[in-house]
Amino acid sequence: MYILILIANMSSIIGTPEELRKISPKFTEDILIDILKEISGHSEVKLGQYTLLPRDGSGDSYLSIITRLTVQGSDVVNKKQYSIALIVKSLPHNIGRRKTFRSCEFFANEATFYEKVLTKLLAFQKKRNPEKPFLEIPRCFKAVADGENDFIVMEDVSPTGFKSATRTESLDFEHCAGVLRCLGRFHGLSMAMKDQEPEEFKKAASCLKETYFSEDQRVWYRSMLHQFCRITVDAMEEECPNSSYAKKAKEFCNEGLFDTQVALAKPRK
Repeated sequence: MYILILIANMSSIIGTPEELRKISPKFTEDILIDILKEISGHSEVKLGQYTLLPRDGSGDSYLSIITRLTVQGSDVVNKKQYSIALIVKSLPHNIGRRKTFRSCEFFANEATFYEKVLTKLLAFQKKRNPEKPFLEIPRCFKAVADGENDFIVMEDVSPTGFKSATRTESLDFEHCAGVLRCLGRFHGLSMAMKDQEPEEFKKAASCLKETYFSEDQRVWYRSMLHQFCRITVDAMEEECPNSSYAKKAKEFCNEGLFDTQVALAKPRK
């Protein structure tokens, strides 16, 4: 499950190889052709028109630049038409912004998850053939993470009824509960694989890097965490003054919170 912040009412741009290269020098029409092959199941396809929405300029998606595409095509043999909506996440062009938010590290970790971890989890699930499989995740068609030309191409699920969250508005209870149920099902799949195929699970999990709660990130994350804690405590004291909730929030947001987070994030045997 994922949340994307996008600008509404943008006029689309007719796609060209030059427009794709603005996203990343390594994002080409060949990649769109490969995606058409994957969704059609045919080895010979013809790329038709593709359109792009302008890149997000709101500053909300600070780790990456978000571009939406709609790709048309057909298979050469049967002439059947295909259309796929995509979301492409790419590196900010500003080098300072990349370094400030450690975009390359996050891209590398996300690419690794889709290519090396999720594929193993879904392969395990397919072998077990559960009655209610975990499916609540968009397809990742391509991921490149070389530290300079990074991009991730994913299925855009908005045509199926999903909408982008608004950063300035909180999720309601129903959506918060939905997020937790989705995470619970994902971790349930993880725990099943850890129990039944422990060595394969260990190999997959070892590919990922902790990008927030590790000693290496203490200096980078400390001031941000302090600000989050201050906002949380202030909000609780304003909304629930002199309550047990405000007291617990203040106790939780203590000077040792980062150490607690690091300890909780460490892999266990």
